[in-house]
Amino acid sequence: MTPAARIRILPEETVNRVAAGEVVERPAAALKELIENSIDAGAANLAVDLERAGKGLIRVVDDGAGMSHDDLLLALERHATSKILAVEDLSRVATFGFRGEALPSIAAVSRLRIESRARGAGEGTRLVADGGRIVRVEPCGCPEGTAIEARDLFHTVPARLKFLRSDATELGHCLQVASRLALACPQLGVTVRHGGRELLRLAPAADAGARLRGYLDREFVSGLLPVRGSSGPLAVSGFVSRPGAGRPGADYQQLFVNARPVRDAVVAQELRETFRDLFRQDPAGCSYFLWISIPPEAVDVNVHPTKREVRFRDPGAVRSLVAEGVREALRLDRSAAIPTAAFQPSGASAPRVTFPALGTSAAPPAAPLPAEVREAGGYAAMSQPPLPLPAEERGRPAVAAANQLFGTYLVCVEPGGLVLVDQHAAHERILYERFLARAAGGLSQRMLEPLLIELTPAEESAAETARPVLESLGVSLEPFGPRSWRVVSLPPELDAAAAAPFIRESLAAALEGGAAPRVEEFRHRAAALLACHAAIRANRRLAPDETAALIADLARTGNPGACPHGRPTSITIDRAEIERRFKRT
Repeated sequence: MTPAARIRILPEETVNRVAAGEVVERPAAALKELIENSIDAGAANLAVDLERAGKGLIRVVDDGAGMSHDDLLLALERHATSKILAVEDLSRVATFGFRGEALPSIAAVSRLRIESRARGAGEGTRLVADGGRIVRVEPCGCPEGTAIEARDLFHTVPARLKFLRSDATELGHCLQVASRLALACPQLGVTVRHGGRELLRLAPAADAGARLRGYLDREFVSGLLPVRGSSGPLAVSGFVSRPGAGRPGADYQQLFVNARPVRDAVVAQELRETFRDLFRQDPAGCSYFLWISIPPEAVDVNVHPTKREVRFRDPGAVRSLVAEGVREALRLDRSAAIPTAAFQPSGASAPRVTFPALGTSAAPPAAPLPAEVREAGGYAAMSQPPLPLPAEERGRPAVAAANQLFGTYLVCVEPGGLVLVDQHAAHERILYERFLARAAGGLSQRMLEPLLIELTPAEESAAETARPVLESLGVSLEPFGPRSWRVVSLPPELDAAAAAPFIRESLAAALEGGAAPRVEEFRHRAAALLACHAAIRANRRLAPDETAALIADLARTGNPGACPHGRPTSITIDRAEIERRFKRT
């Protein structure tokens, strides 16, 4: 029997590295802590420099209050902070940081260099540390404010590096952090460079609307609706997208509580229900930027090690206020939510090439398309007799008839009963398998005029990860100036109007993965998204030969029972159920 191990107090160095695992799980987390420190120091401008997506270098330079020699020495001690003094202060935290864990945690896993000069001081102080141990402290000449460099992140815990994603994905997370904090604090000027290349530059803005106009493309921002609401000391303001005009991804669904970017399950659930109730739209495709103002004592920010989550004293009041503000904005549906006078037309928008969702595919006036391409565009050009309806067990009798119900479901009569087929889910399954089967060839159709889209900095970074996969599925895009990309070719099934939403969803998915072992997973996910955007929709009337061809193609798939997202493609009402409903049993 193994004797019980003795209990020991962990050395300070080990404690710091354990804490770093909670606070600094990736480069973006370290960057977040450093930017928040700059904001708390009253910075008006800050510059961020990154190398190797933050793994090689994270440098944050600000023009804030700076630190004295003595304060700088204390800054690397755990729980050394100027934000709170007593336990009572935890109930009314009004700053980003307050625990005194960030700098010691970052120092424990990097080579740290800090130069800081307090306002009005004659000289600054330089501190150099490696793995949490101070190497030297000396006076230096530097501007007022603070410059922090963290090099070789995780060099003291190299195993952590194996859990990071690709450089493009990690850089995308860094850009998301910088962008969220810039949106949270519009008055802050922010510049981000990577390897010397400028990726983000936002000048100080007068308000949240002005900041959004500087960060997102004008077409999207000009279509947002204002949200306003208050109840006593509680207030909400911000913007929400019109029905059908939202965009997927974290860049377009942002919540701030007292200027702190947060994730809150209560508010998120209320928004999902509100969007669904008002216009029956998938809430993942709705966009919102909401700032909640609440007395510090009414919200607990000391919930998560990285301060990503908060807990409200009265969550019902917050939920109701947000829901009512969003409902009122959507009811009014004003034509110009954010003033757009500053948006001057720069020229006519690029014309769109329309690929029919159903019917023969649009083809160049040259040689005709191959047969498999003609079929891919839809079912109007196909006229085939019905084949056996897909089922888990093979050998089911042939379908006798197929009629449309509610413009969405195909009603099929067979000897065993009735089968209802969801036309969108069925078409998704067909297209998904078709895309994967020909991915290596990347069958695509060049657009007569490229489609221009504007991406956020994080989306641009994700594009580097996503482009090879998208090209394998027939979607080709290329850079076209600052923050602008153009789509030059699409698979024949995808309508040009659906191209931008599909690409944005794919980029959002790429930000969630991106490491080499997950490339194949991302390819399948992108194919499923492409199938969803290209498939026929609900409330689309189909001709009899189209319904027959749809059922026939579904029967040929490898997994006809479910769409690529897991929804059933069909349900069966068997004879026993029918007879039971007519009380014949």
